[in-house]
Amino acid sequence: RHNLGVLLAGEGYRVVSAEDGAEGIRKLQEEPFDLVITDVVMPKVDGFQVMEYLKDYAPDVAVVAITAYVSAESAIEALRRGAYDYLAKPFDVDLMQLVVKRALEKARMQKAFHHYMGELERQVEERTRHLAEANINVEQAMEELRATQEQVVQAERFRALGEVTASVAPDLGDSLAIIVGVAQVLAK
Repeated sequence: RHNLGVLLAGEGYRVVSAEDGAEGIRKLQEEPFDLVITDVVMPKVDGFQVMEYLKDYAPDVAVVAITAYVSAESAIEALRRGAYDYLAKPFDVDLMQLVVKRALEKARMQKAFHHYMGELERQVEERTRHLAEANINVEQAMEELRATQEQVVQAERFRALGEVTASVAPDLGDSLAIIVGVAQVLAK
């Protein structure tokens, strides 16, 4: 742990160490990290439990599992639990530097992806809200259009009634004059 910390600090990385998985999880709860290098076999809380914690609470953190007890089963289990890579101790320094570099690149890309997806979701929500508002405005405009159409139909009915009345009025006037004249004669 100490030698790995010195190696990575010498490469310019900020390194935080933990003696076991329980302390590592406590440190993960205190601050965010881009990469976790965990031994698979540790007292109290093992590396698999650390990986499960990360999977549930910090899925963007890249994990590199290391172990002196290499087996196909533990390698498969580490990868199944989200490890980016699995290295056997003692490991080659150049290989470790390469794995760390790639794991950090993966973590960076994953964070950028999640940021991008969050931005897309925000834009979709905003556009959905705008569409809902536009839909309400269209419905209001349709109601206004229906009301205006009803007013136009009513006005057209009154105009037509006025035209009929105007065309019938002279004939009615003549007929009424005759009826009034006959009524006056009868009254005398």
